[in-house]
Amino acid sequence: GIEVMELLLRYCNDLPITPKAIERAAGNRQYGEEIINLWQKHNKKLDVSPHAIQKAALNQNIGLQVMKLLLRSDKNTPISDDAMEAAAANPYHGFPMVKLMLPRWKSSDGWEQVFCGASRNAPMGVPIMKHLISQRKPPISSDIIESCAWSSFVDADHIITLLNAAPGTALGP
Repeated sequence: GIEVMELLLRYCNDLPITPKAIERAAGNRQYGEEIINLWQKHNKKLDVSPHAIQKAALNQNIGLQVMKLLLRSDKNTPISDDAMEAAAANPYHGFPMVKLMLPRWKSSDGWEQVFCGASRNAPMGVPIMKHLISQRKPPISSDIIESCAWSSFVDADHIITLLNAAPGTALGP
């Protein structure tokens, strides 16, 4: 845990913090935030990979806090479609994660994947979908509609709302 990391940092000035170590800390549901804070306190350069961001997005306990630390630590880390999907599916921190990640997400091909993640998210899926539509106006494909239709969390009214908000589509009530 954290005590071992403190001991290592105290006795080894050139302790290498590898991308794999960062990924493991990002996924650590108990001590990840403390470990990353400790590395930053010791001025360790964190080379944050897109996979580390995805691990933080999958972390349902402290993932949001970890993600904030990682994104602040490395301002050039790209956001992958897999990380966006994981964030959209996170039932505890999904909405704030998506809002945090969206400005860095440059993909134009991952909409279906991200909407599929949101459609699996009972408490936050619909607000996430509405936010994505309001910010980026993604194309609503048949795969997105099928994913929403399959979900037990997204009802017909939500699908109609999503379609009415999307560019080039409009349905009646």
